Amino acid sequence: MKEISNKNDELYKKFEINQIDSFESNYVLADFLGEGCMGSVYKCFRKTDIEKQEPFAVKTTREDDDEKKMAHKKEFSITKELDHKNIIRSFEYFEDEVKGEIHQVMGYIQGKEVLDHIAEQPHGHYTEEDARNLFI
Repeated sequence: MKEISNKNDELYKKFEINQIDSFESNYVLADFLGEGCMGSVYKCFRKTDIEKQEPFAVKTTREDDDEKKMAHKKEFSITKELDHKNIIRSFEYFEDEVKGEIHQVMGYIQGKEVLDHIAEQPHGHYTEEDARNLFI
């Protein structure tokens, strides 16, 4: 490996490493799923999943604010440890400092968003029993 001789070489090395272990080098985007206050969400597949049998969701956002980056990292560190039928688990986190993009790969669940489902309820909300069952 080449020795680092100046700051430009350090930046190139960092960029080269990020390209090897980046979202784009591991996943391929499929469908746009939606947009929220923290970014856009897409369906994606691992590049090694040629038959596209195991879908994932990826939340993609552009952040240049260190505080917001930390919030994304904290969300990832919490949701990767959770194991509950009603909470989507995170699997991988990629931060591309060159593009300023963050990609959080998580489980994919087919269906409607929770808020849409709630809005379809007879009174526009869950009953206490229905809400309780979400957390048990």
